[in-house]
Amino acid sequence: MTRFIRKYINACLQCAFGKGNHGKLEGELHPIDKAACPMHTIHADHLGPFIKTRKGNTYILVVIDAFTKFVFARAAKNCSSIETIRLLKDILSQFGNPKRIITDRGKAFTSRYFKLFSIELQFKHILNAIACPRSNGQVERVNRTLLNGLNTISDSECTWDNKLSDVVWEINNTPNSTTGHTPFSLMFGHDNSRFPCFPKEFPQDYDSQQQNLQTRRKDAKFRIDRNMTLMKSRFDRKHKKCRKYKIGDLVLWKGGVSRDTTAKVTKKLNSSYTGPYKVCRAEQSLDLVIK
Repeated sequence: MTRFIRKYINACLQCAFGKGNHGKLEGELHPIDKAACPMHTIHADHLGPFIKTRKGNTYILVVIDAFTKFVFARAAKNCSSIETIRLLKDILSQFGNPKRIITDRGKAFTSRYFKLFSIELQFKHILNAIACPRSNGQVERVNRTLLNGLNTISDSECTWDNKLSDVVWEINNTPNSTTGHTPFSLMFGHDNSRFPCFPKEFPQDYDSQQQNLQTRRKDAKFRIDRNMTLMKSRFDRKHKKCRKYKIGDLVLWKGGVSRDTTAKVTKKLNSSYTGPYKVCRAEQSLDLVIK
């Protein structure tokens, strides 16, 4: 009888619309494995728009190497696919093509031009789940640091692009809290001074420099793996395994409700969900295609 009652209530559409989803949220954390080499996986995102500078720039294309945490930032006139590809080519022409690029679902990254770009350079393009910025958390954290730095040292809102390289230099030469090393040292094998032509460290020979670099990278890999394990443990304590959906299942969508902030009546009795929608494709985790 109890099973029948539970099944009956769970099948009640009006109950599903009216009741909130209490308790732990569905979906455990699935960290992306980091290869122990630079430029294997990079994260990219746009920051802006800002007030247009005298050079005509309104955005920043931010790219971070997933392993070394080395940051690249380029001032951009817009966030179109053409401009984004042009700036990425400038970066990759100096540091090599990655195996994976992780981005959000902005128009610059979902266009046909970017698809052709990924085929040309033969990298795997991974798109974040909708409304899930933590999937690209590495670059989101860098964005906050860049904003704080630009706010601190920019002389004018119209000249922020003149100070961008200074902020990036500070990030790349500050020990990262996860790896314990500076991004510059993990990328190039030695620490840097304010003037690139005068490094702080002068390796005795090529072999000792390579040995030092490999030691740093092994230590960084150990720290990254340990941090991912701790982060997953903390996240999963507040979440539960997601149920498995099949093609044809009916679901409600909480994110599909439009919110009218001008209304002066309470919204507490309004449903938080829209639907029902039919599952067309069930991918890993909670990534579903519905209609």
